[in-house]
Amino acid sequence: MNAKEKNIARFYDARTAHFKWLNNVKLLVSGFEIDREILPPIIQDTDFGKWFYKEGLQFSHFYSKNVLGELEEILESMFGVFSKIYVIYYNFKKSRMKTFLGIRNVPTRYEKEMAARHYEELVALSDTFKKRLQLLESQLLAMSEEKHAMIHRDEEELVQKVVSQDTIEGHYHGPRSH
Repeated sequence: MNAKEKNIARFYDARTAHFKWLNNVKLLVSGFEIDREILPPIIQDTDFGKWFYKEGLQFSHFYSKNVLGELEEILESMFGVFSKIYVIYYNFKKSRMKTFLGIRNVPTRYEKEMAARHYEELVALSDTFKKRLQLLESQLLAMSEEKHAMIHRDEEELVQKVVSQDTIEGHYHGPRSH
């Protein structure tokens, strides 16, 4: 697999992870018990957030700066809305005493209605997010292999690339090189 294929595959994995996250929020709001580890309240702790902040934003060096900025704004808005849902279902103050007494923490009818409204807002934001993701996908598919090769998944990959490039060029840039 070349760099472009790998980057596109990781993008697709991240996009799929976002839709799984949204589906889990739907299940939570629908009354299913979802472990809070599956729905982290911090963007960077989600699978999509990890991809976006470690790898996705690197595409801003090319043609995708505007769309990535829009995606980040929408993502922050979505997590602002999600935090309201998170508090309703995982409110720690309310659940400690009930947990101690062996009572399951269940949101009130009013809280469930609020969560449903927040979820509808989240879906509307996600629809806009999906359109921006489609634009990013088009841009990534249009990028050349050379530009894709410049995207680094993590620090280790970057170091390996620099070391191998130095070896290829026959140079050593250490303290004792001439």
